[in-house]
Amino acid sequence: MLNIILVNYNNSQDTINCIESILNLNKFIDINIFVFDNASSDDEKKILKNFINEKKELIKDFIKIKLSELPEKTGDR
Repeated sequence: MLNIILVNYNNSQDTINCIESILNLNKFIDINIFVFDNASSDDEKKILKNFINEKKELIKDFIKIKLSELPEKTGDR
């Protein structure tokens, strides 16, 4: 099993592109993709949520995507 952690902050398109690349390359292993949104704007969060919800309907059983939203931006200290 491979666990991948992605951090998103107001750039949902790059995060979506990264997830798409992972989905396109994976053929044989179980993958958990953990996406942490670091208090992005509401529009960016909505784009990312919609993409993940659509993909959950389409992806194989051995790939899981989980989105966690942080209430405030962290990590810039």
